[in-house]
Amino acid sequence: ALPISFSGTDDGFSSAIAIPFEFNFYDAIHNTFFINNNGNISFGEPYSTYNPSGFPIDEFPMLSAFWADVDTRPADSGKVYYRVEANRVTVIWNGVGYYANHTDKLNTFQVIFTDGTDPLIGIGNNVAFSYADMQWTTGDASEGENGFGGIPATVGLNKGDGIHYALVGRFNQDSNVYNGTAGEPSGISYLDNQLFTFNTTQGNNVPPVFLGVPTSTIVLREGQSTVLNLNVLSSISTNQVSAEIQWDFPDGLLSEIIPGNPCTIMLQLTGTSNNLGSHTITINASDNSYPPLSSVATITVRIIPVSEYVLVANDLSQDISVIDTGSNTVYGPYLTGELGETGSLLDIVVSPDNQFALVSNFEHQTVYHLDISDIFAPVVLASYNLGFAAEDITLSYDGRFAIIADGGNTTQLGVIDLVSRATVQTLNISPRFAQGVAISKDGKV
Repeated sequence: ALPISFSGTDDGFSSAIAIPFEFNFYDAIHNTFFINNNGNISFGEPYSTYNPSGFPIDEFPMLSAFWADVDTRPADSGKVYYRVEANRVTVIWNGVGYYANHTDKLNTFQVIFTDGTDPLIGIGNNVAFSYADMQWTTGDASEGENGFGGIPATVGLNKGDGIHYALVGRFNQDSNVYNGTAGEPSGISYLDNQLFTFNTTQGNNVPPVFLGVPTSTIVLREGQSTVLNLNVLSSISTNQVSAEIQWDFPDGLLSEIIPGNPCTIMLQLTGTSNNLGSHTITINASDNSYPPLSSVATITVRIIPVSEYVLVANDLSQDISVIDTGSNTVYGPYLTGELGETGSLLDIVVSPDNQFALVSNFEHQTVYHLDISDIFAPVVLASYNLGFAAEDITLSYDGRFAIIADGGNTTQLGVIDLVSRATVQTLNISPRFAQGVAISKDGKV
């Protein structure tokens, strides 16, 4: 990804950037775009206005992932990056502050637009907004105070003709409350970890937009339950949206659909002995446009039996396996090539809540932090290079801290804070050897 330079200004914009495909935006084809520092992408010409307005507005065709008064000048603020690929453009505002020079709160958000053939955001979709941790809404010059209040930030799409648009919402509160497209401004925490996808190729309107659909597989053990609350919006405030749900398992699903704008959907999923395995839930949503426009969302669920599992670090192949002790079945290997291309995996520990694991690679001097919430689809969350050979690992009883011993005739210990995902201390206990380490319930090492 390439960083964008805004020449030291807080309201800057890029030069025109070529699009290597035809981007269809409400039946208008665009071949160039501008990245504007204030959280949006525009077509035709740049747009430096820092006070956001609601949609629709005349002129300025815009993809507004988070139109607000971004300020990337401070050293502690992140920057804006972009990447152009054959059928995809990605722009990310990575941990950016707000005007004037504030970095006590930071926002991370991204916009992707495609030619409609990219499976990353779903074939048929051609725009996606996604969000990490969102902490502020309003700059000082937009009547904000400490990052909130005043003129609300805008999330949505605008064709620029004053007629056609899609509005996800406006935001100026420090909360997770969502008030829809036509209500009071909403809370910024509602956007945390959200993904919104759009199809702007179907004429001058946008099909209903799903909010809150999980992007990864939901994994439940037999007897576990979870509740999902979804919304489906129409870009036209006077429209109504309805939905239908289809699923492929005999029991374990309760649902409630309340038509409206947004249409609200509640799903309660429960793992049972009758629905073990992988399943797909399909939600079809339609509005009352003429002709009606529709969208489809899919949710993948995996129900696993109650069992005990052993997580195994494979010494010489640099990967892990899972043993189901109930059936005496070995699954894997997993993460091949992601735990160091060489070296010995010498220890593995599992968190008290069974949500993550740590594994040490001795020669690479590295501890790998794994998400094992889905035991059959582990993911590397982070890695920590200690500066000494990593061997024995122990976890604190609350699962927050890990201590790693060097092993053999060496004297090094390392301490990792697993919440901030950082090595916070290294210790030399010479003349004692750091062969093994454990933490007691009272926190003593």
